[in-house]
Amino acid sequence: MEEKQVDYKKIGFRCGIEIHQRLDTKKLFCPCKSTQSTEPTLEIVRNLRPSAGELGAIDPAALFEFLKAKTFIYKLSPNESCEVEADEAPPHAMNKEALSIGLEVCKMLESDIPNEIHVMRKTVIDGSNTSGFQRTSVIGINGLLKTSKGNVGILSICLEEESARIEERTEGKVIYRLNGLGIPLVEIATDSTIQSPEHAKEVAFSLGMLLRSTKVQRGIGTIRQDINVSIANGARIEIKGFQQLENVPKVVENEVIRQLTLLEVKDILKKKGVKEKDFLTKENVTGIFRKTESDFIKKAFNEGSVIHSALLPRFEGLLKKSCGDRTLGKELSSYAGVYGLGIIHTDEDLDKYKLYQEFQELRKILKAKEDDLILIIVGKNPNIDKALSLVIERAKQMLLGVPEETRIADGEGSKYTRPLPGSERMYPETDIPSIRITKELIDSIKISKSLIEIQEEISKEIPEQLAEQIVKSPTLLKYYQETKKNFDPVMVANTLTNTLKMLKRDNHDTDKINKDHLIGLFTLIEKKKISKEIIPQALIDMIEGKSLGYIESRYKIIDDSQLRSLVKQAIRQTPGIKESLLMGVLMKDLRGTISGERLMKIIREEMN
Repeated sequence: MEEKQVDYKKIGFRCGIEIHQRLDTKKLFCPCKSTQSTEPTLEIVRNLRPSAGELGAIDPAALFEFLKAKTFIYKLSPNESCEVEADEAPPHAMNKEALSIGLEVCKMLESDIPNEIHVMRKTVIDGSNTSGFQRTSVIGINGLLKTSKGNVGILSICLEEESARIEERTEGKVIYRLNGLGIPLVEIATDSTIQSPEHAKEVAFSLGMLLRSTKVQRGIGTIRQDINVSIANGARIEIKGFQQLENVPKVVENEVIRQLTLLEVKDILKKKGVKEKDFLTKENVTGIFRKTESDFIKKAFNEGSVIHSALLPRFEGLLKKSCGDRTLGKELSSYAGVYGLGIIHTDEDLDKYKLYQEFQELRKILKAKEDDLILIIVGKNPNIDKALSLVIERAKQMLLGVPEETRIADGEGSKYTRPLPGSERMYPETDIPSIRITKELIDSIKISKSLIEIQEEISKEIPEQLAEQIVKSPTLLKYYQETKKNFDPVMVANTLTNTLKMLKRDNHDTDKINKDHLIGLFTLIEKKKISKEIIPQALIDMIEGKSLGYIESRYKIIDDSQLRSLVKQAIRQTPGIKESLLMGVLMKDLRGTISGERLMKIIREEMN
């Protein structure tokens, strides 16, 4: 479905974005480096459990993670992890440089900065924090971002810790690297006034460019977008894990279609009179499948698996429905996927699994009606019990419409990961004193010019497409700004973007090209010693270690008298040669020192 086919205003579309950006400083609550390059030397093994918040309630997302019964192994690296990351020592005072960068972002977004900053603990027991919580602080509220569709409100700006990085997952165990834990993050949360999927992409891009105008880390994984989406009569869905801006519109669009589909299914089930009591499960139906011809089931039995089954009342045909970028069946199966399992059901082609006869037997045992749907889950205990319970609970929720939940971006759509966190997960950090924010401190923070402003400025000097490429790279932007003053800006920009990209694509080591190489090359061109057409070959020569003197001598521009003399000599040596062939012979040696147009003009003059 294309975005233009949906009237987003009519369906009550609401959307907000959270941007998480790593800062290029030391860690937030210890002096460890924020690099991630050292090999680990120690391991810690932990099991985490949820605890009640200040009001006595346990966060549902934390409880959900606890029920997975995972063991966590943490690997520590020297200089990049310490007792603070291991949760063996209290946190140090907040990193002043990180706080200063965070406050700069607040000023750039015209946010209100509180007089006092308090650190909070946010319960997280998926293993990504050794302590079972993440430290976070609100440093700004009530800001705004200007966009092509009007201002988008900034609800909050937070400074918080990065989580540990997953290295490996196995059954019942997750291995983390601690060198990423504690890296400072700026989190920006917008309000829900984003108007469409394409507008969501624009907002994410603008916030990313604004953040990159400050001292932040670059590269894959250093910035993430979480997007909250809802429609009228639907629910707030948090989609995590966006790494590529290009995917934002399609994932948001597919979430809208998913919610519309779920509301349609709700109406269908209501008309059919389906009630919660009509759902039926049969915990163990393994015996029915003992003589199966299905290779998939045989292999599962050899690995110690069993089979459980369930009946979804009057669901026949519904799991074939399109639900965003996947069927409703695959959507439902993703809930079993939380435990590494999946479902097989009667809306599928059972012949491909060689399971038709077994499902017919299941219909008799479950006393299924013609329009009831039967599903099975194949797996080991205790995960199979948990997976089946989650799938049935999710199927029951289809009677109500769209449940709130957290999902993860998955291709052009998303899949379920856990319930949406509640307010119970937040409580004060008692090991870190509050931080007083004075007027003098705020006044001392200077605002960097945003990359969007810089792009607009240099778009007046060079084509907009080149300007966009230049500002995305700190190195290219620095080179451009240092060389454009003395040389043709378009030549400089085209060399830094298209030419270097082409050479890299052809496996040339462009990292060997530095600013001095470029300035020397551009100087030769400016003095008309060589032509700009020779830039690609000259850069290759530089990569191979050739000097500027060699390049000047090898590609020195030939004047008209020299060129005419060479043409005459070639005509004498090859009598009767055609213009085009002579052109090819001469260009083989002269390429880069003259233009083809200029050479052909002299060839024609001398041959006529």
